[in-house]
Amino acid sequence: MSDNDVVKNTEPVKQDATKAEVKTDTSIESNVPKYDEIFITEKDTFDIAIRFYRKQDALIVESVDDSFEPQESSIKSFNVTFKYPDQGDSTKIQSGAAKISADAESLDIKDLLNLEFSRLLCLIRKWDLGKELSNRSILSMNPKIVRAMVIALRNKIGMEGII
Repeated sequence: MSDNDVVKNTEPVKQDATKAEVKTDTSIESNVPKYDEIFITEKDTFDIAIRFYRKQDALIVESVDDSFEPQESSIKSFNVTFKYPDQGDSTKIQSGAAKISADAESLDIKDLLNLEFSRLLCLIRKWDLGKELSNRSILSMNPKIVRAMVIALRNKIGMEGII
């Protein structure tokens, strides 16, 4: 039998007209403590503000440029919403690590930065920039802004999702 062969069930499907819905036994569930806090959902998010300004021809970005002045009058900002990583996200992010290097000890700073960028792409959920959030729009951003998002994400959740 090959993968393309179709297996047909020759037994008739039995239908019980008296069952309107499938019921589950909840007697066990009522005796088991709930541990909802160990499950991460799409509702488990946090916001990060990215602050920047232009001074002459230079884009100055908070946490990227040492010359960033928090009192600058022309500061602009936008918010980015990220999801906390669950095991599925971690697996997806770490699969990038396997492609980069089979030996974690040989990862260099460039590999780590690539992993952090992959984590950003995996966990970002929305922003208030007035543009569609997509990988393409992130890739068309000024690298300093992307770096600021990566740094802010690292400062918020450390290495979660990577290790």
